Amino acid sequence: MKKLGLFLLLLFNLQAIELHQELPKIEIDSWSSNSLKGRVVVLFYVDPDEKEMNSKFSDLIQKQNYNKKDFVKVAVINLNATWKPNFVIEKLLSSKKKEFPNDIYILDKKSVLVEKWNLKDDSFDVLIFSKEGKLLFYKDKAMSDEDTQKALEVIETRL
Repeated sequence: MKKLGLFLLLLFNLQAIELHQELPKIEIDSWSSNSLKGRVVVLFYVDPDEKEMNSKFSDLIQKQNYNKKDFVKVAVINLNATWKPNFVIEKLLSSKKKEFPNDIYILDKKSVLVEKWNLKDDSFDVLIFSKEGKLLFYKDKAMSDEDTQKALEVIETRL
């Protein structure tokens, strides 16, 4: 029985995202991850209850004023991971969209990235992709100063 459980665990983790792997295509409502190719992408996968975990890095990225033709910040909000009502999060998000109109905001009501990419649930995941769609950086917990520096270097060497 243990062997069957291990086999199933490995089978379901085959779709896990790995460094230097191309961005696996996902679709959430009308949004497709294929739309991100051609730019360096910082993707935040956020449980609303953990929104402060990597906010320091997110704020730092916002201050960099990267060229929007070459860079995009995407926030995918994991609505399935929170106790907060969706309408409350959607209302808060509408003000963020006005404040940061170049950012892309996606509402994930079914934890698609947890399921398809094996990202950590109930967290604030940070992923950086190249213009070709390859994963260059991934952190599934709070970023240290060293992590922040490495992430900025990854972005700036690809722009």
